[in-house]
Formats: sequence, C-alpha cells, structure tokens
Amino acid sequence: MLQAIEIPGRETPLGIPWRIGEQDAISDILVIEDDSSLANLEADVLTAHGYTVVSVADGESALSLLHQAIPDLVVLDLELLGDIDGWDVLHELRSFSSVPVLITSSSTTTARHY
Repeated sequence: MLQAIEIPGRETPLGIPWRIGEQDAISDILVIEDDSSLANLEADVLTAHGYTVVSVADGESALSLLHQAIPDLVVLDLELLGDIDGWDVLHELRSFSSVPVLITSSSTTTARHY
C-alpha cells in the first residue's frame, strides 16, 4: 500500500487522500510499453500489489483507450515504436486529462513540460 508522509502545513498534492491506513486512491493503471518483457514485469508487480493493470504496446492503442476511459495512473514509455511515440501520447493526453503520468525511458533527452 502506498503511504504518504504527512508534512505539517502542507496539503496532499491534488487532494489525493493518501494517508497511512487508508485505501489507495489509485486502483486502475494503464501501462504503455513496447518492450513486452518490461511491460509484463511492470504489470506483474503492479497486479501483485492489488492494482488493475491494462497494458498496450503502441501509442495508437494507448490513445484509443485513453479516449474511452481515463485510468487513475498512466505508466508511459517515451520511446514507443510506431508513428505515435510517448511524447505524442503525453501531449494528446494533456489536451483532455490531468491524470498522473509516470514516465519511463532510457532516453537521455531533456525533459519537456506537459
């Protein structure tokens, strides 16, 4: 279970009710990863901790799913193969949602702001 450390005078970011002993606010996670072994590892670890995980391997499938339903968290590889890479997915996602995104990448490129 994720636990938040309470800092006096500081509210939990985005009003997420993470407190010790309370149920996690995040339950549904979308993993967007084109490396199947890494996608399986991420999904297995998250599922073992009680999360519901859906994995897709390309940007086109990711955007299709994201336009249908927004998960509680997105785990996004920036270096997706195909016409739509992770940056494109993130840019499009930010046009209609502020869902938290955990970025995974082996790239050494400078981070962009989305």
